[in-house]
Amino acid sequence: MGVRCTETGSVGNRRDENKGDRGSGTLLGVGLVLVLSLFLGSVSVLGKVVVTQSKAQTASDLSALAGASAFSGAVAVSSPCAVAEVVATKNSAQVESCVSVGSDVVVEVSVSSGVPLYPRISSRSKAGPASCGDSSEKERNTALGTQRLLLFVRR
Repeated sequence: MGVRCTETGSVGNRRDENKGDRGSGTLLGVGLVLVLSLFLGSVSVLGKVVVTQSKAQTASDLSALAGASAFSGAVAVSSPCAVAEVVATKNSAQVESCVSVGSDVVVEVSVSSGVPLYPRISSRSKAGPASCGDSSEKERNTALGTQRLLLFVRR
């Protein structure tokens, strides 16, 4: 009587031991791709919101400056808000409110973002002549900001 060796006996046992790990690398890879896709999508949406906020701020600043220029006589228009609305429209914005207070113009505009959570992003700006003579620190900062904005617009 001899002993019979079978080839499948020892190999078959090893296959059964590793059977639980099969495909785990694939699932790990799919999970990693999903997490990376979610992260990149979130960064993309956040970037779009930031760019839209910048567009809204630019449109409101330019609209307020245009409205204030109507008071100075630089533009032959009776209503500063009409000028502000034209400038806002040219910048793909919609005027939500426009108020003339003395020789200042306060304009609030909104811009469509295309993002479901933030469909419209708004911004408010005020423009008018800088006061001469003794002015407070706040008025000096406002005048400085207007000068910087005018430099930006001239470029």
